[in-house]
Amino acid sequence: MATLFLMSCGSGSSGGSNSDASPKPPIDIHPDIHENVPPPSSAIPSNSAENFFKGKEAYDQFSAPLKERIYQSFSIAPGQDLSGKGQGYYNTLLGRTAPVLYQKPTATVALAGTEGGCDPTSFLCLDSPESGFATVQPGVDVSGKIDLNQLAVFGANDPVLVVSIFNSSGGGASAEIPVLPADVQTTSDPNVGKFSVAAGLSGGGNFTIVVSGYRVVNGGNELFSLMVKGTRIEAPQIEFVNAVPSPLNKLAAAGHENDPVNADAVIASEFLNVKVKLLTAGGAGLQVRFDDYNEAGVLQSSVVAMPNDEGADVFFTGAVVLHQGLNKIKVTAHSPALDELLGAEAPAPSVVNFSVFNADGGPRLKIISPEKSGIVAQTVGSGQQVDLQFCYTFVPSQAGSGSTPVFSDICRVGQLGFDPEIYLNGQKIVGAQNILYDGTQGIFTVKLEPRFGINIYEIKSTSRIAPNRDQTDSSSYFVGTFAFGTPMKLIESGQIAGADTFTARGLNLDLDQRLFTGDIKTMLEKFLNRPETQNLVQGLFKKTAATHAFPCYELDQQINSPGNTSIEFLEGTFLLGSAEVKELAPRSDGTLRLRATIHGMHGKADLKAVGGRIVTHNGKDIGFLPLSIDIARLDVNLAVAFKKNAQGVQELDLKQIPGEEIFSAVGDGELGNYITVDVSRNPYAAGVAYLDEQQGIIKRQFKTSLDTTFVCGIEEGLKHPIEGAFGKGLVDLENLTGYNRNLFRLPLRQDLLGKTLRLDIAYNLLKAENIRFDAAGMYVSNMPLRFNPDPEVLQQLAHDFTDGIIGTVSRWSALNEAEPTRGSTTPKHLAALGLGEDALNQALAAASLAGMIDLDIDANWYTDNHATPAKAFAPQGGNDSRLANGIDVNLDGHIDDGDKKVPLLLQVRSDKRVPPMVSLLSKNEVAELVAADAGIDPEARLLRVMIPNLELAVYRTAPVPESQGGVKTFCEKTIPTGYNSTLDAKGLCQVPPESKKLVPLESLASGETCSEADLVKIPARNGAVVSYEEGSSDFENPKPLYRIKANLLVHAEIKGVKRAAAAADFLNDPNPPEKTKLQMRIVPNTLSGENPIFLTAIQVLENNTNKSDAALISDWEVTLTGALGSHCERFNEILVPFPERFPADASAEPLLPDFGVDFIDLGAVDPADPATLDHMPGAYVDDSRLYLDLLMYVGLDFTE
Repeated sequence: MATLFLMSCGSGSSGGSNSDASPKPPIDIHPDIHENVPPPSSAIPSNSAENFFKGKEAYDQFSAPLKERIYQSFSIAPGQDLSGKGQGYYNTLLGRTAPVLYQKPTATVALAGTEGGCDPTSFLCLDSPESGFATVQPGVDVSGKIDLNQLAVFGANDPVLVVSIFNSSGGGASAEIPVLPADVQTTSDPNVGKFSVAAGLSGGGNFTIVVSGYRVVNGGNELFSLMVKGTRIEAPQIEFVNAVPSPLNKLAAAGHENDPVNADAVIASEFLNVKVKLLTAGGAGLQVRFDDYNEAGVLQSSVVAMPNDEGADVFFTGAVVLHQGLNKIKVTAHSPALDELLGAEAPAPSVVNFSVFNADGGPRLKIISPEKSGIVAQTVGSGQQVDLQFCYTFVPSQAGSGSTPVFSDICRVGQLGFDPEIYLNGQKIVGAQNILYDGTQGIFTVKLEPRFGINIYEIKSTSRIAPNRDQTDSSSYFVGTFAFGTPMKLIESGQIAGADTFTARGLNLDLDQRLFTGDIKTMLEKFLNRPETQNLVQGLFKKTAATHAFPCYELDQQINSPGNTSIEFLEGTFLLGSAEVKELAPRSDGTLRLRATIHGMHGKADLKAVGGRIVTHNGKDIGFLPLSIDIARLDVNLAVAFKKNAQGVQELDLKQIPGEEIFSAVGDGELGNYITVDVSRNPYAAGVAYLDEQQGIIKRQFKTSLDTTFVCGIEEGLKHPIEGAFGKGLVDLENLTGYNRNLFRLPLRQDLLGKTLRLDIAYNLLKAENIRFDAAGMYVSNMPLRFNPDPEVLQQLAHDFTDGIIGTVSRWSALNEAEPTRGSTTPKHLAALGLGEDALNQALAAASLAGMIDLDIDANWYTDNHATPAKAFAPQGGNDSRLANGIDVNLDGHIDDGDKKVPLLLQVRSDKRVPPMVSLLSKNEVAELVAADAGIDPEARLLRVMIPNLELAVYRTAPVPESQGGVKTFCEKTIPTGYNSTLDAKGLCQVPPESKKLVPLESLASGETCSEADLVKIPARNGAVVSYEEGSSDFENPKPLYRIKANLLVHAEIKGVKRAAAAADFLNDPNPPEKTKLQMRIVPNTLSGENPIFLTAIQVLENNTNKSDAALISDWEVTLTGALGSHCERFNEILVPFPERFPADASAEPLLPDFGVDFIDLGAVDPADPATLDHMPGAYVDDSRLYLDLLMYVGLDFTE
């Protein structure tokens, strides 16, 4: 009978096959045809199925048995088993069914002997379409296979299968396509037939395609259905519905705050809910984006809305963040899938435009003075005031709700209706004498009394739009900074500064006598044996002008030196032997004892008068005395000291050691002489040669000259810089402390945070307040220092900043300021450093100007710098990151896990005009803080850390597929230490057990595993930073999600130097080695309201997110306060590893190559040597200096 049906029946209406071309059907099929089918239930009304199929021509052609079977299926209630898998129920031509959601296997194994494709073992399968299909075509091909052995048919005109198409509008099928017997083609397997029909999809949106047929089962038959779901993408069309202020319109009359507003209305609100209606079918898969532009057409923010069904209609509502001023809102609807499929041929998006003027956002502020952040020079020791002047150019309460206001730069005059609140460094400015308002000009003048360092001022302004309605308050906030003190300039008016560049309070240095007798002695010997030393010594003898005449009183007999002779060595004849330093030791008489031997000095020289007449004979110069110098050994014995002159410069004071010759020479020339007259070069000098042989005239004069030169001539030459070699000494030594010629300049090159820090460190030893020696060593007090970026950076800064001062400031220095008194130190130290806050601030400024704080932090940055991120700041979106908490990063209208898959980049930029500063507080300053916070120890020695105008911007970046390494994988580990908010035995904060640390997966110990729950994958980026805008290619000027300006003021206490293991080290080693660390602790944030102890002043500069400015500020304030200002939390305790050598990088260039010094070895505690366990450096703050006592061995490594 099946053969008869397949041969005799015509084609169905699908057009999916050609009946004339159909192959012969199989002849051995015996399907069960409605045998043992139960009769219809009498409880179902007789017209139930007939009414459903009324007017459907295909149904009218069905045989009576098939209709009866279909009628029976409709007797089953939807809640009962419909032989499906619970995918809902569908009313089809073949009956009510619960179809199986068909998922095409990833690897299809065809039946033996078939033509490939899907496997119909379960009776029915589909080759197309796949579930989840998307198409822009008006239809899809539905094709598949059926197992003919399982097929149940009922009559010659009955369909084998029916394809039912349901759209998203609900109700019955939008189309029904019967697959008649003639539409089924045979395959190479006589038991398997194949089919293909074209299913039309009317309009756009979501569709469900159900393929149904009756199959033989358990001696009867059942309705079996497969279902696939997909989307037809159609260009959407939208229309404007309404715009409602949220949470309220502060300009509206009472009771109408949430009424919709018209286009071009003047309102005052944080958000505007703009609603549009979708005119076309569908909704899912569309992107409806709400862009807000300002009056200049600059994009300010974007949000994406999800579809919302209201009955049969679909709406999109975007919560647009309003900015003060004109908001041009552009709503764009398009289909990303359609755009991708059609490319340039894609239809234009549907657009709705709507504009409002938003008066909310608080009074608009204009700063008049100081015009910009920078340095304000201190001119008096105390009581100096700085005028802060500002006005308002727009006041929300004056906006009204009529015509659109116009922004201008003109100050509003008269009564404003509010009083601004001004804070300086966390404390409110009060009093009419301090806050003046000139109503005729609209200018506020605030008298600020700044303190040394960074001063942070805040202006909070609140305008109440509707009287007696506090919910209509409109507030604005501004934060500004300036540095106050004596400028230490690097750049001034676009020029590299030449004066006032060194610190007023520099370096205090104590060097133990053991350093002089050991390392420094070796350094000096290295220096004297350089090849350049020969040229230096040779140049000492030659003069081009008469030296200033002077009497020398430091010899046993007074010598008067006319200073008018010059010794000029013949070219190529001068040879200097090696130098040996026999003794270099400080003595109790206040001098440094120097004994040295020069092993050989030979040469031919002419002794000439400087400035005298020229003597010739027969046209030949005879006005010189030819000398032959043949010194086998020259012993020099001197005492060295320093004394300050009237100009404040330390002068070198070389002295004769009582009872000893300054120098003695052993000759190896003719008759053992060390100096003789060489008559062969000037016969007219024969008489002088004879007298010298008889009386030693030349020898005595030469010795007297050297004695005079060593103990008086060098000093006198320093006082009178003229053309002679020693006469130029002062100029030369001053040049030594200049930038490029400083022999002791330390060009520091340090790789840090993915950058090369290039700093130059110079010092002016001759300008030290005091240099003295005693038997214990050498003491230098207040030696000026200079830290600056390298020349390339300085030149660029001079180009970029053509006005104002670039640098930092020093505390006011009185002319009679006494030098600080050192505290007691341990006798074990070999060196002690007292580093003034000026030096610390110059170093901070130099590092900031060199770009060390300018960072682009993302997942790749952590990897490149071998660092692990804190999860709260991991460069990913979503709730796991403080960077984008609650932000729709991927612009899909949801705050969900999808936002975490978009890699983020945190960009940090420092303010070059006001770099970070540190202030080492005096006892009086600490007392002021104690008055504000009784919890501070009055004896604590604190430092104030000030970080101004730090610009933080968060960008979304171009992702990399995970298959291409687009994630950095970490394991979240718990640090195994106990914690109960107390300190451990060493006074260190313990790490809480719930504290987590992200560890790179590859760094786990061998055999260690990480559970799936502890894996953290942070997306990596690929290439340049991109705008958060979808599809943006604006790599040159990307737009961030948001950009803020953060100012931070905290106080810290140096707790000392401790030996401890880093908590993170416990992750890979149960007994990690201890290291020497400088311990600092941030003073906890315990105050509310006015807070001079802990201040975070944050201003939003740019906001392109779905969050308000206030919400962004709150996120960062909570994060910073929790991380820094909570006792023993996160970054509240800072442990800085104490370097064991300088520079730390063993591959760095030699530190002082002229002295043979590769690096300074600061020594290390050797855990295996108990004698070294107390070799801990000391650290404390006193007298505006940070003191470090280096108790460890200070060694030097020498280049051979």
